[in-house]
Amino acid sequence: MSNSLAIAAVTAALRARIFNRLGGPQVTVVPPDRAPDEVNGDHVNLFLYRTDMHPSFRNADPPGAPPGESPRPLLPLVLHYLLAAYSNDEGTAHELLGAAMLALHDTPILPGEEIRAATAIPLPGSDLHLQLENVKVSFESLSQDDIAKMWTAFATPYRVSASYQVSAVLIDNPAPGAAPLPVLKRGPDGRSPVAHPDAASPFPALTGIRYGVPGSPVAL
Repeated sequence: MSNSLAIAAVTAALRARIFNRLGGPQVTVVPPDRAPDEVNGDHVNLFLYRTDMHPSFRNADPPGAPPGESPRPLLPLVLHYLLAAYSNDEGTAHELLGAAMLALHDTPILPGEEIRAATAIPLPGSDLHLQLENVKVSFESLSQDDIAKMWTAFATPYRVSASYQVSAVLIDNPAPGAAPLPVLKRGPDGRSPVAHPDAASPFPALTGIRYGVPGSPVAL
């Protein structure tokens, strides 16, 4: 599980991987209508355009939850990214797009060490690299109609692009879960248990031990 910086951590890790593969051109993370003018020269833009709930983890208890407790549900996410390349020369843009796609295709998993290296400086509070569930990157095939609608919504001229999804990103709920009350047994002669409150603690306190036989190590 991870904290609320997980989405930003995924973006930082993908951006770092693509930048390392390109070896020079910048990688921006802005909306497509701003991407052409974001920087001068050749560059690739990675844009998070949609988030969905992961169906498999939606109703699952967080890993490692104590037995009997009712922890707060996870926020399991699937992130959808759009990848596009920009250049004054269209052939160069196609080369950049191919290299960026290969960077995401080569290793379909974001290892914890790669995430940690990408977030150490910009997101020191991120703990996504400690998540037990693998963060996986996969190509997402969209219909031509979906692509046309998406670029129309961006209010910018269409460019050849590729869509990817990243799952599962499990964000932990920091609120404490509900724990069941302890089970108390009926006392001798049908009497109920007697609790001795203590000002220093909200829990019952042990005030003494009575032995059934003097000197016996067995306490009743």
